This record gives sequence, C-alpha cells and structure tokens, in this order.
Amino acid sequence: MSLVLLNSYSYIERHPYMPTYLFTVELAIVAAVVAFYVCIISNAIINIITMMILLLVQIKNKGKIVFYLSP
Repeated sequence: MSLVLLNSYSYIERHPYMPTYLFTVELAIVAAVVAFYVCIISNAIINIITMMILLLVQIKNKGKIVFYLSP
C-alpha cells in the first residue's frame, strides 16, 4: 500500500505540470481497500471477544450451554 503511495508522490514531484486527478483516484482506491481490511479485522476481533465471553459463561455454568435471547 505505502509503496503505491510513495510511487505516486515521486511521480507528482517529477511531473508537477501533470493533473493530479489520477493520484486522487489512486488514493481513493487505496483508502477503500484499507477501509475494507479494517472492517474485516474489527469484525474478527468482535467475533473473538464474543466467543471468549460465551466460553467464560459456559465455564461459569460448569459446561451447561446457556443461550441468552436478546430482546
């Protein structure tokens, strides 16, 4: 990711007269990909925390599986 950004920066420095809309599009694509991965990772972390809580509840109730119905 950062390599792509660095390449774009050096490109703009070499060609200052070039329109930078191409760089903007590239930046938007990079931002979208980063946001996508952040969503996946945060979702995974939330899932892991939920599993931990369920496991703790199960251990606390001595192996009996307890289902909590959300209102």
